[in-house]
Amino acid sequence: MQKFLAFVIAFSTACYGKSINYEEESGCLTKGFVMKEDQRCYMIFGEELFTRKDAAKLCSDLNSYLPSIENDNQNSLIIKLSGNNHKSFWIGLSCVNDSSCAWDEGTVLTNYRNFFNNSANSLDGGCYYNNIEDLNVNSFGQWYSEPCGTTKHHVICQQLSTTNVIQKCAEYFTRNTANDACYRFINDKKTFVEANDECQKQQAQLVSIHSNDDNNYILNLVQINKDNMNVWIGLEYEGSQSKWLDNSTFGEFNKYKEGFPSNELGRAVKMITSKTEDQGSWENGNEGEKLAFVCKLKAEVTTNSLSPAEIKT
Repeated sequence: MQKFLAFVIAFSTACYGKSINYEEESGCLTKGFVMKEDQRCYMIFGEELFTRKDAAKLCSDLNSYLPSIENDNQNSLIIKLSGNNHKSFWIGLSCVNDSSCAWDEGTVLTNYRNFFNNSANSLDGGCYYNNIEDLNVNSFGQWYSEPCGTTKHHVICQQLSTTNVIQKCAEYFTRNTANDACYRFINDKKTFVEANDECQKQQAQLVSIHSNDDNNYILNLVQINKDNMNVWIGLEYEGSQSKWLDNSTFGEFNKYKEGFPSNELGRAVKMITSKTEDQGSWENGNEGEKLAFVCKLKAEVTTNSLSPAEIKT
């Protein structure tokens, strides 16, 4: 494992170069880690599998730990980070019984519990992995108990970021680090007007999209929630003009499908998220259609009460 660790560090140095002040520019303490929207830094390892003990040591040697998971958004984020090739990965949780569980970074398990069958099942082993083997089963993304010493899974390491500024999103929203906006996918099918009203109740608007990266982020956000239906976005087409509902500028970027927008159809614009050749493109149509939707708001800037780079070892 020492050779493997040396390779990871060497690879990270080669990628980022010797001149970079990694902590200042990335918000992460260790080279090779990337800060994500939960203000944690992550390193994802490749195809090699590790026992729970070796996985924890690998992360510890990088001044990090196996992931702690505080809510559904963070669970979904780490699943997304793992990519399509991983079927499972260790999390930093160990349990003696249902009421006595702790994370490797030093905190105890509190309200968020995502166990398979709603039970820690510590008699099965007391160490836990996140199951992402089958997208179609109800257990996708839940935590399974395993023996700590022999079973092997993939590894993702996590550490606190070094920044003392937190871009905080409202509850149920997820932050996109690329633009510091917060997003929420709502799978409650509503008309175009109803959808925007619901976003406004949450101090948000139906989503505006200003780059291909933004568009892909929204598409991934919908798909990580296992929904392949089309969704409303905050764009309306009326009088041969397109306008964002949040009053941001409709610039050069658009993803209208060929033949759209059409003056023969309605004013409400939706994104096609089904896995077809038109995936991610936009259509205008009937505002009375009922679809899922995505809300957007700006992140709230606050100061972190923790010391920068406070890592428990």
